[in-house]
Amino acid sequence: MSFLSRSYQESIKSPNAGVLYHFSIDEKGKLTKMDIPKTPMIFYSRPKGQYIGADTKNILLDFYVYNTTLAADGNKVKVTVNGTDFTIDKWQPYFIQNAPMGDMKVNVQLVDKDGKNIEGANTSVSRSVTLAAQEPIK
Repeated sequence: MSFLSRSYQESIKSPNAGVLYHFSIDEKGKLTKMDIPKTPMIFYSRPKGQYIGADTKNILLDFYVYNTTLAADGNKVKVTVNGTDFTIDKWQPYFIQNAPMGDMKVNVQLVDKDGKNIEGANTSVSRSVTLAAQEPIK
């Protein structure tokens, strides 16, 4: 999945802003193009890496949804940050604010209108990022 994003890393929230190329590579290195999946998917974008100092106050939470829309009465995204869950029903940028320093684990999971996990390829992604008050001394 490749999608457009702004200079500050926020993805463009439009079905036409992304392109999915589905392929496999065999043990001999041969690339085979496959059919594009028709199932709902989510692609993680942010946060990632390390955040230091003032950058730890407002951390962009961003993802790209594919083959689905988000709605109060439809599919949603369950987000877990350091064990705390919340549900998103609008595809827009969000910010994680004032998280504690150290490692932060973020998980995004597509869920249906009843809150049940949507199963399939690219329906759940987990990442860990590091928050530090200051640059480590070298």
